Amino acid sequence: MRIFGIAAAVIALGWALAAPASADPSVVGSYDVVNSPEVWTVTSCGADCVDVASNTGPNRHLHLNDGRWLSTPYVGSVHCPVDNSEATAEMVTTVDANFTGYTDKMLKVIGTCRDGYSFIGQTIDVSGELIKRP
Repeated sequence: MRIFGIAAAVIALGWALAAPASADPSVVGSYDVVNSPEVWTVTSCGADCVDVASNTGPNRHLHLNDGRWLSTPYVGSVHCPVDNSEATAEMVTTVDANFTGYTDKMLKVIGTCRDGYSFIGQTIDVSGELIKRP
């Protein structure tokens, strides 16, 4: 009986000291956004979780869900086609499982363009390609 108790204690200690689960290490790193000066730095934030820090755009917090990475909603901006300004918008980002392509999807515009242009009834989706730096 004593051996069983020692074995259980060793197993419990091993579980307690085990490293926390993390995102697939193959997606962690830096990525160039094609046709843009933007660079994403991807770090693990736990099991199936990554944080994306952008050098020019909004940062994102993503979770792996059904084979793709999906961000929590964040505040970004959309390009105003009439006056070339930017309007604040609530956005989400999806990234394919291998971090080779993304889509930023506008949920709703919460700001206005300089000239008062309205996005009512429109959805603005921007897709792009990601290339991992060596």
